[in-house]
Amino acid sequence: APHWERLPLALALTYLPSEQFQLDLHKLEQMIEIHLTDLSLIEGRLLAKRFLNGADLPAALERHLGLHDERSRVNPYFLEESIQMLLDIGVLEPDGSLLVDSQTLEKLDVPDSIYSLLLARLDQLGGQSRSI
Repeated sequence: APHWERLPLALALTYLPSEQFQLDLHKLEQMIEIHLTDLSLIEGRLLAKRFLNGADLPAALERHLGLHDERSRVNPYFLEESIQMLLDIGVLEPDGSLLVDSQTLEKLDVPDSIYSLLLARLDQLGGQSRSI
């Protein structure tokens, strides 16, 4: 047997299944498939609080993150990236309690997709970092 077959290996693959794109991963012996779903509003708030070291979320921040409507479904990756962006640009400062620059927060456009959010995060990088 090839040497690599005896090595421990973990491979994570993410994709959105569709009628045009199906993978028969169940054929792999040791494959574990985990279906990811959006979080409920309560789960989203708890996750945001965990990202911010347990700090309570002000109403303005909840609105900005889409955590204000009981019918909301929260994408955990989008939530994490949104919070990280707000931390990176200094709108949020977890300093024991959570400090929020409300004026800047109100002026920010809310990206409407993960793609838009990642592009906004890439735009914040300097030239050297962006070329990697």
